[in-house]
Amino acid sequence: MPLERFASHATDVDRAEREMQQIWPTTRLGRDPDHRFVYEQTVLSDASASFIRLHIGTRLERASTRLDDAFMIGRRSGGGYVYRTDGKAGSRSAVMLFHPGSVQADIHDLKIDLVSLSRSEAQRVAAGLVGADSATLRFGGVGARNAKLERYWAALHEHVLREVLADDELASNDLIRGQAVRSLLVAAFAAFPIEILGDAGYADGALPAAVRRAVDYAESHAAEPVTVDDLAAAARLTSRGLQAAFRRHLDTTPSEYLRRVRLARAHEELRGADPTAGDTVRGIARRWGFSNDARFARAYREAYGVTPVATLRG
Repeated sequence: MPLERFASHATDVDRAEREMQQIWPTTRLGRDPDHRFVYEQTVLSDASASFIRLHIGTRLERASTRLDDAFMIGRRSGGGYVYRTDGKAGSRSAVMLFHPGSVQADIHDLKIDLVSLSRSEAQRVAAGLVGADSATLRFGGVGARNAKLERYWAALHEHVLREVLADDELASNDLIRGQAVRSLLVAAFAAFPIEILGDAGYADGALPAAVRRAVDYAESHAAEPVTVDDLAAAARLTSRGLQAAFRRHLDTTPSEYLRRVRLARAHEELRGADPTAGDTVRGIARRWGFSNDARFARAYREAYGVTPVATLRG
């Protein structure tokens, strides 16, 4: 992802408006000729996120813009503002979510660090978290869910600014910068009232495609030394994303689901086995990945109400 940096400075409202329109094309700054005007902006941007340090050193009323393909989270370090989103009252909080829609603000000598996050990138990350092929986002309020989560967001944002973006070598590394953006997105989903809605393709009780892929892989490779990482690769999710998806949609973990599949296969084989032909509980258990006889017997009895020996003997 190409990384762009630029800075701008203006003492004229019209020029400042043009500079801001490079990022937010619909920006309009209110006019207040009775106050000295100072505008400073630095931007570091790629396709997934823009990090903006903004200082508007005056009093403005009804400054406005519209957010469409992005949402922003701002962390104020000086001055103040009150804003409204789509006509609804906003807040004076130090950390604030600006969600898609029209935004209007009254500003007084504002200093703020903004991270503008691509909605398409946010949806991609969100889909991975819930085990869906795609996801949409529903934005609730504008403030953090509680003070602890607000502090968590602010600390992570500060870390990214100071330890990643302030270092040219780290900031220019796509992998490092991409991970920083992903961390901010995951933190935003936790800290702010942003609801993740998985793809509509699994209505009526069906599973999302990513979870189906993992389930199918577990079913067809149960006799092999499959790991959670293998299931995650089949699902096209991270291991953490797969864990979250299984919890959300199957109320279990991937490893527990795989264990149940293997136990069911061992049960089927025991029912059709012939002890007079040399079939044994231990041999069947080993074939399905159970190396501890006592644990296998206990799990089998919990699942089927009888011992594996009893099933083998018919």
